Amino acid sequence: MLVERAETINRLDHIYTDCASGNGAVVLMSGPVASGKTALLRRLQDRVTAGGGVFLKAVGSLSERALPCGVLDQLLAGVRLPTRTEQRFAPGAVAAELRDSPSRDTLLYLFGILFEILCAFVEGGPLVVAIDDAHYSDDLSLEFLLFAARRVHAKPILLVLTEDSRLQREYFRYRAEISRQPCLHQIWLDHLSESGTAELLAERAGPAEAREHAPAVHRMTGGNPLLIQAIADDQCVPIPGTAFAQSVLTCVYRCEPAVLNTARALAVLDGDATVETLSDVLGVAAEQAAEGLDGLTAAGLVAGGAFRHEAIRMAVLRDMLPADRAELHGRAARALHGSSVAATTLARHLMAAGPVDVPWGVGVLREAAEEAGAEGAADLAVSCLATARQLCADDRERLAIDVALLDVKWRSDPLAASRHLPALADAAVEGRLDRRRTASLVCDLLWYGDVERAREIVAVVERADPGGAALEPIRSGLGWFYPELLGMPRALDEADGERRFAQAVRLMRDARLTADTVPAMVSALGTLICAGRLSEALYWSGRLLDKARAQGAQTLQALFGTLRADVHLRCGKLETARREAAAAFTLLGPESWGAVVGLPLAVLVRVAVACGERAAAASYLDVPVPNFMFETVPGLRYLEARGRYHLDTDRPHAAINDFEDCRDLMLRWGLDDPLVVPWRVCLAEAHLALGEYDDARVYAEEQLDLLRPQHGRVRGQCLRILAALSTPEDGLRILKEAARVLRDAGDEYELALTMAELGRAYYRNGDERRARKTYRRVRECGDELPRSILPLHINGATPDSLLRDLHGPAGDLSDAELRVATLAAHGFTNREISAQLHITVSTVEQHLTRIYRKLQITRRADLALELGLSREMVRP
Repeated sequence: MLVERAETINRLDHIYTDCASGNGAVVLMSGPVASGKTALLRRLQDRVTAGGGVFLKAVGSLSERALPCGVLDQLLAGVRLPTRTEQRFAPGAVAAELRDSPSRDTLLYLFGILFEILCAFVEGGPLVVAIDDAHYSDDLSLEFLLFAARRVHAKPILLVLTEDSRLQREYFRYRAEISRQPCLHQIWLDHLSESGTAELLAERAGPAEAREHAPAVHRMTGGNPLLIQAIADDQCVPIPGTAFAQSVLTCVYRCEPAVLNTARALAVLDGDATVETLSDVLGVAAEQAAEGLDGLTAAGLVAGGAFRHEAIRMAVLRDMLPADRAELHGRAARALHGSSVAATTLARHLMAAGPVDVPWGVGVLREAAEEAGAEGAADLAVSCLATARQLCADDRERLAIDVALLDVKWRSDPLAASRHLPALADAAVEGRLDRRRTASLVCDLLWYGDVERAREIVAVVERADPGGAALEPIRSGLGWFYPELLGMPRALDEADGERRFAQAVRLMRDARLTADTVPAMVSALGTLICAGRLSEALYWSGRLLDKARAQGAQTLQALFGTLRADVHLRCGKLETARREAAAAFTLLGPESWGAVVGLPLAVLVRVAVACGERAAAASYLDVPVPNFMFETVPGLRYLEARGRYHLDTDRPHAAINDFEDCRDLMLRWGLDDPLVVPWRVCLAEAHLALGEYDDARVYAEEQLDLLRPQHGRVRGQCLRILAALSTPEDGLRILKEAARVLRDAGDEYELALTMAELGRAYYRNGDERRARKTYRRVRECGDELPRSILPLHINGATPDSLLRDLHGPAGDLSDAELRVATLAAHGFTNREISAQLHITVSTVEQHLTRIYRKLQITRRADLALELGLSREMVRP
């Protein structure tokens, strides 16, 4: 179907009808590549042959432009002449004589013979001589066509020439002569409009889909019918596919070589092309580059100096031989160097070109790696640095490149970066690294647990810099990570503390995330957390996480995401803490986490334990962790979480082992801060679970004596423990104080636990009204609280009664389980239950696990309430 060509078809029909009446004519049909000229010739051929006329056709070709009589040979090859003409002339002999470079007179004589041969065809009807792509015709054939054009006006002969709107220079003279003929008809074709595009698409895609996608397809093709049809043939409108790519190449190869070369240079330059750069890359004058660009624009492939669609660029690019493509990339790099293009653009050309011997290559590649790293393009940064290392001949600069490679790789995969450490550590010890980078290398080594090598490098730095200025940027960060290496930061007085906070905020606000600044930023967050300034820590951890995301630095996203999850945990936002810790943990493989792996696992275990999800907690504890982790602060948090899991699964002795390990490490490091790990609180809870009330009281009171104003959360925990060890009246008073403290501290989960305990205390004292009121207030403590905080009936099991008899869930217990549950509810320890019932301690623990699951509780203290025991029945 010839879309938007009805007027042209009617005009050709009229010209042919007039020709059949004896009025010969010449038609010049001009249009860009793939505008439908050949299709119109085919339609005219059908009309002529159907009416009994004669249609002779030839096609000009750039490859045969220098072949004498090439078009004439096509016209006369295989035609059957009338008998009388065949007897008088031998067309092959005439053409052969033309190729022998005859004199002008002989040439005109031979042309006369050839024209008489053509005239012989009109005996049977009108004759149409059609030359497609006439601008590629050889000179002799064009000379004859001019000869014939001057003589057809009185014959029933129609001469039709199609030509590209962008003509060959050699063709200009002939076209000018043809245009002077009085019987000339000029027809101009253009690509399709948007409505024409829709009409052509509708043949394959259907009217509705064609109307929907026509604007996009028209922008993509410029209305080129060949490209539009190709998109329809790919059957995925408007997404270009194989047929589209092949049609692009058809258009390009039908243009003259200068246009083809321009297309290739344009594809390589990828958006950075100007006439000047195209001229430099192609090694031609600017006028020629502009003409090539105009040719691509006329073909519908280019608009505004760039390809209309990436698929067009890729089709041209993939068609090139690798060696040709590499050569053009090298030319592009040289042409663009010194311009305003980004270093990453130059680097891509240098890398695609292979080894390019330019003095500025290494510098550009290093600059590009820095740009790419800042933009989150880690793979590009690594490629730039790897190429720079290959090109670099200077040992010191190669070492600097290795350092940059370590930094870039660490941001996305610390495990992959670790292979660079041994050589860099050797260089640091030998004094071949600058002090600043030597200091930051200590952090890299400690991430992987190489403490001895880190000590060696610290000693080197301290010998070279007795004042310690080089280590200062990392000292505070390491204090919260590996306290034993450089020691903890000194305690701050109020004024010094405010200065430290202001300094921390300025750093997190203004500094970029680099190997030098990350340790200090971790320290800044630690400063806020350990000062109890959780709302500020939450804000700045979010800002740092956003910075890491903007840079595409997965390791930093994982690190700051974990710290943010830890802050949420301290605020009692359990589900948010779980979600952010899980998201952070999955960004890196377990081995890539190095010594820090303990922190996300600790958060996940703590949340799972708090929500009564013991299987989930166990699965996190099954993740392999390196032994050197236990020499770090994240290792402390892991030990605390594992101890709480042991406590929750009724293994208080195992819990005590973990809590005492925390104690020993923290005291050895001088890190006795309950906001890192409140080991005294943990031990108090463990001894309380064992029924060792005196020990529990000692630890809780000792912790209270050591607390500072920022320790409100820990103070509330201590008070809750002491309430469990007090008389009913004192317990109520202490729990109320604990609730007040925790409300001020902003820990929703700990506040909810305390309010639930207060409700139980009211219940045990027989004040059911206040118990119900307190239980209702538990739900107001936060919106991310586990249901297990409250007794079953508060969660909807038996809403009509506060007290429950044994026909509820307790009735599902076996006799053996009920005996164990009753003794445990009365306050007997596992060992005492074992002695009374003549079973092993392990059997007692197994019974309690099943009891907790059946009663849907997580705390031993809830047994009395679930079994309906009064406060007086419970052993103090």
